[in-house]
Amino acid sequence: MLKTSLSLISAAVLIAASAADAAVTVTAAPAVTAPAAADTAALRQKTLPLSAMVPGGGDHPIRLTGSEPAQYFDFALRRDEAVVNAVLNLTMTASPSLLAETSQVNVYLNGELQTTVQLTKALLGQRANVEVPLDVRRFRAQNQLMLQFVGHYQPVCENPANEVLWLSVAPESALKLTTEKLKVANDLSLFPAPFIDAAGDTTAPAVLPVVFAGTPSRETKEAAALFASLAGKLAGWRGIAIPVYYNALPPERHFVVFRTKDADPTFLKDRPLPQGPAVTMADAPFSRTAKMLLVSGTTGEDLIAAVLALADTKRVLIGETLAAAGTRPVKRAAWDAPKWLTEDTPVTLADLAQYPGQLSAKSQSSARVTLPLNLAPDTWFTSPENLTLNLAYRYTRPVNHADAQLRVTVNDVLVDSENVSTAESRGTAKVTLPIASGALSPDASAAPAMKNRNALAMTLAYSRNFSEGSLTNCRSASLLPQQLEVEPGSTVTLSGAYHWAELPNLAMWLSGGFPYTKYADLSETALVAPKTISSGNLSVLLTSVARAAQATGLAGLNLTVVEDWTDNRLTDKDILAAAPLPEGALTDFSTRAAQELSTRLSKAVQAKTWEKTSASFTGNAAVTAAFESPFTSGRTVTMLLTESDEAAQMLSRRLADTSDLSSVSGTLAVITPDAVYSYAVAPTFTSGNLPWYRQVWTGVSGHPLLVSLAALLCALLAGTGVYRFMRRQVKGRS
Repeated sequence: MLKTSLSLISAAVLIAASAADAAVTVTAAPAVTAPAAADTAALRQKTLPLSAMVPGGGDHPIRLTGSEPAQYFDFALRRDEAVVNAVLNLTMTASPSLLAETSQVNVYLNGELQTTVQLTKALLGQRANVEVPLDVRRFRAQNQLMLQFVGHYQPVCENPANEVLWLSVAPESALKLTTEKLKVANDLSLFPAPFIDAAGDTTAPAVLPVVFAGTPSRETKEAAALFASLAGKLAGWRGIAIPVYYNALPPERHFVVFRTKDADPTFLKDRPLPQGPAVTMADAPFSRTAKMLLVSGTTGEDLIAAVLALADTKRVLIGETLAAAGTRPVKRAAWDAPKWLTEDTPVTLADLAQYPGQLSAKSQSSARVTLPLNLAPDTWFTSPENLTLNLAYRYTRPVNHADAQLRVTVNDVLVDSENVSTAESRGTAKVTLPIASGALSPDASAAPAMKNRNALAMTLAYSRNFSEGSLTNCRSASLLPQQLEVEPGSTVTLSGAYHWAELPNLAMWLSGGFPYTKYADLSETALVAPKTISSGNLSVLLTSVARAAQATGLAGLNLTVVEDWTDNRLTDKDILAAAPLPEGALTDFSTRAAQELSTRLSKAVQAKTWEKTSASFTGNAAVTAAFESPFTSGRTVTMLLTESDEAAQMLSRRLADTSDLSSVSGTLAVITPDAVYSYAVAPTFTSGNLPWYRQVWTGVSGHPLLVSLAALLCALLAGTGVYRFMRRQVKGRS
């Protein structure tokens, strides 16, 4: 057992003479060290930024005040790792108006005080770096770190809302952990752990390598694609990257192996191959802690059956091996992804919640509940009444001298607010959410229009009046914690909207996997993976499939994999393909070069001669290009092209977390490690169920001159009709 010693922060203070950006560094005596018995090969370092643990943290400082003195940071740890050393690195600036020695910052881990940082004169008014050791014995699977600011600006008669009471925590503040890998049992009841730990320990995408004996067969590729889709669903909000290895062990981590009678990695040559479909959890070779998931079968078809059995949610997993054959699920309807609001079907807020307790919040002045609100990327609104929130909630009653408001925001834009009663502790509200007629907004800058992925927040904000009094006549004020409870039966309803989009659209594909995710089970999606596909390009394909499942919340178990553009199964399908970039395609990053490349790709696919025109060479750029399928009108082909395996690995990592690809738009994008270039160069087409008269209006609404001419023409025709009618009436009377 590790011994811990926590002490108050000692004085090791360095003050730079230049003052403006001077920093004070304070170091506490180490509380914990790695045990002598720890396996150094099994140790890893990880950094968890505090700003990533709070909603909307981003690159903004975290501000603590007298009326909001506490900030909570929730994080989880992998179940196959144990913390052996932990240090909280705080970079903070305290108000220069604080009273030294009586002001402090308390650090709590899972409700237990870890240390108190005294805000001495040397720490006030300037940037300070503080290292706080944490007791490793207090870490659990789900953890909560709390910073509590205790500030004073005068000995008596203080106003807790006074603006001089503040502490700013810089976004680079982070929790630094040293963890030791633990060996877990070979038991499929743990699945998806340890291969995919749903809790995760960072905001970074998960990584799950997949190993083949060599270039896999078509059936093996399809089994791998089905597994990748399942992995994307299980990884959830984190996302997942799937690197591919041919007959090689990946770096020290858990991995998946696909093996058949005719294609078995050499490092498994001494391990018997099960007869028929099977999934087995086993110890990885040459590793003390790593596990491998063996997807086995006599043939490639057995591998498909094994993955389908693993994905069967009705099947109970137990023991080392699952020896069973699964079947394809029934084809689903369009636009019914579990993560998307469905038309005319009220969705409860309990169904939107991602974790227990998400519908409850506590605060001393503003309790906030935040939920994801996702729509199909091609949602087309016709009225501001298309999206409504029926809210029921409970709250802490404000006292007589306080006012309280319930505020509803979408993407931090205020939608509605109303005062809550001091006589009751329950309330209801019907709120029309902010939408603009037409397509979803591609980004948050077009507020208040909705995106396909949105943050819905309900905040109970209290306003209090404080009176400081005088040194001889003090008036006290207490800040009691306030609580907001959103009723789980509250609903969001989408009604009267249509589906309509101009395709291809790379922004839609990156944000919501569209149009492939129109059918969440990918029943109308075909992957083109050539017989000689490289490990890098196969990784790009598998990661793309996982990305689609992350967007829908459903494993795409009805997808199709082909190896050749002559395959008839490409008809009536949206197509996703990965291949080397044609040699000489990237002469420069101009619109002209992008246009030429887009045309070249479309013609090669139409002629079904793609493999003959492809050649790999050294480079670090990747291209995503989309155009209408030459096999079926109204269908999309998206090509994922890379100059090298290095470029393919870069693209795979960025597809796992598309946050830095938010600027991608149009029909072709060039992606390099340092920049993204977007071009609208391919002809577009429309897709959806928008009525013809709305299509006509949509077509002309963006052209004011055309609308004016049409109105003038209508007025002229109407006037002519009236004139002729009146003339006939006059002639009839005469």
